[in-house]
Amino acid sequence: MKKGATTKEHFANLDILEQAFAVRAAYLINATSVALAKAGKSADQETFAVAKNKMTKAHFHYISLHLFLNTIRKHDFKDERIRGWMLLLARIYALDILIKDSAACYDSGFFGVDSTVYMRQALAEVVDEIRPQMLSLVESFYVPDSQIPSNIGNSYGDIYEAQLEWA
Repeated sequence: MKKGATTKEHFANLDILEQAFAVRAAYLINATSVALAKAGKSADQETFAVAKNKMTKAHFHYISLHLFLNTIRKHDFKDERIRGWMLLLARIYALDILIKDSAACYDSGFFGVDSTVYMRQALAEVVDEIRPQMLSLVESFYVPDSQIPSNIGNSYGDIYEAQLEWA
């Protein structure tokens, strides 16, 4: 396979990150299918349970990223800046997943030498870029007090009274 991501700039590109997710999922699906076929009918399903789980998770990650990107790119936002922030969050998600588990991308030849270093650099840059917006992004979603396991930041502002009541 032709190398797809070999520079830090590649890891800043969401299309290449999405392609890396697709390659990762396809490689794991193929490797698991080949191993199952070689084992034949006598294959112990427990032996392949971990491989099947990993393959399924990789496919789920790819589909999640793909659907999220399609939705964000097509959605008509009232404030166009939101699209950019959502795309930054997608890059953080993709880079985080690939940093944690990119062996299939290396095995398939999609990643080149030092790709992990480039992914970490790209992630650091994206986090720095989105940091000024983090408070706004977190506070933009309404979460009822009953779902927050902390009295700090509750809607009433009675931190000390709530702490005393919870004690």
